[in-house]
Amino acid sequence: MGEITWSGDGEITVAKLNQASVKAGKPEIFETYHIAITQSDDSWQKDLVASIDNFCQHILDKTEPLLAEGLAGVKSVELAKTAWASAYLGQWIQFPIKPIEIEQIYEKIKKEYGK
Repeated sequence: MGEITWSGDGEITVAKLNQASVKAGKPEIFETYHIAITQSDDSWQKDLVASIDNFCQHILDKTEPLLAEGLAGVKSVELAKTAWASAYLGQWIQFPIKPIEIEQIYEKIKKEYGK
């Protein structure tokens, strides 16, 4: 029920929409936040910023090809969770792991560490 806008100038704008106005077909913004972001020379951060910008451009004009398909992101998260589970358990885990298995381990980790 909102919109996130990133103009690339170091600020993200988050606009929340009035739910009743959306249901009526005439969305109205009722609250806006501005979040300042700082960018560094870190290559990881630059890659992330480029990926976000590419994704936004793809959605907006439909002509920009995606740098990374959604499945690549899903696989990256799956790999990160598996690595975290392996460290938590102190043992090797065969990858790929069944999603239900990784989620069960991940839930144990969240309970133990509070989040």
